[in-house]
Amino acid sequence: MATRKGHVFFNVPFDARYERLYVALVSGLITLGFAPHCSLEVPATRDRLSRIFALMRECEYSIHDLSRVQLSHNSPRCPRFNMPFEAGLAYALFLTNKNSHACAIFEAEDFRVQRTLSDLNGIDPYIHGDTIRGLLIALTDLFAVPGAHTSALMFVHRQMSALARIVKAQNGNTLFRPSSYRQLVALSRQCASAAGYIP
Repeated sequence: MATRKGHVFFNVPFDARYERLYVALVSGLITLGFAPHCSLEVPATRDRLSRIFALMRECEYSIHDLSRVQLSHNSPRCPRFNMPFEAGLAYALFLTNKNSHACAIFEAEDFRVQRTLSDLNGIDPYIHGDTIRGLLIALTDLFAVPGAHTSALMFVHRQMSALARIVKAQNGNTLFRPSSYRQLVALSRQCASAAGYIP
């Protein structure tokens, strides 16, 4: 299966606390000229994991946010393993063919990933501080796109933040469903294009 240039798989927490960063990530990637992808594109079938891996393998890059390390609020209290598990799959892709897939780790706090996932020592995570501006700066640090500035990403995000509230209301009060995701991607492209950031 061929890698699609400029396509980015992202692996982030799908919860209310991360919602604003999720919108920023989608709109930021599109404003930089990339095509975002995530597990919301994969149907809920028995072979879901293999389909997620296939989608990841098609992408030139992947971003894995490992900032959600807390125990869940509901009983039984347990940590979230999906993000580090998928990061491991992506890193295996990188190790087997460094020319076809590159992966980046995002985190909210400095030095925490060295404690939560010490096998990644030597790989510097991109620290976003759990803020929208921090996440958009991390994207511009990761992707050296000529002429790309955080101010452009912030401009598009401000528009998308308002539109995301409408999308959420139209889709069962959640942005973390396939229909909501498709709308976010389409609207982000429209906003970025109207602002002159993508053709």
